[in-house]
Amino acid sequence: MSTVETPTTSAAAPSAAPAPRTSGLPRLSGSRPDRPVPLSTLVRVEWRKQVDTRAGFWFMLTIGLVVAAVMVILFFVEKGNHSSADYFSATSLPLGILVPIVGILAATSEWSQRTGLTTFALEPRRGRVIAAKTLAAVVTALLAIVVALALGALVHGLAVGLRGAPGRRRWLAGP
Repeated sequence: MSTVETPTTSAAAPSAAPAPRTSGLPRLSGSRPDRPVPLSTLVRVEWRKQVDTRAGFWFMLTIGLVVAAVMVILFFVEKGNHSSADYFSATSLPLGILVPIVGILAATSEWSQRTGLTTFALEPRRGRVIAAKTLAAVVTALLAIVVALALGALVHGLAVGLRGAPGRRRWLAGP
């Protein structure tokens, strides 16, 4: 048994255009960004990547412990009889050696953590990303200097108040 098909024509069926092909991916709703990511946002993200990783956290903690150990040593050596400049230089020496390593870790972690692809895909202009990394490292260094200055002044004040050290305030080299 065979069936013979007969073409049917209908005057009511309009010729429809072929349906557009979709890729099956969902469409994003909302407006598309029409301006680049602000540099302040990039700096904030890069700074957070410096201190918000396990390596960054433990390295910053290690820097803090080294500086605290130096302050304790100065507090007890010669009954804390040191000038404010001595306390500040004692805190800034380990910071001067260790804080630049934070910037190095931030720059090299891009490639070890596979975030380079994401970073440069979200902001394809590499110069802006490098500038953000540099500014984040400078901000970290400035914050470290401010903390060192405050910590040096605090420990000097404690040495004067608790240990009876004379309150010498020699910030500049001289007699």
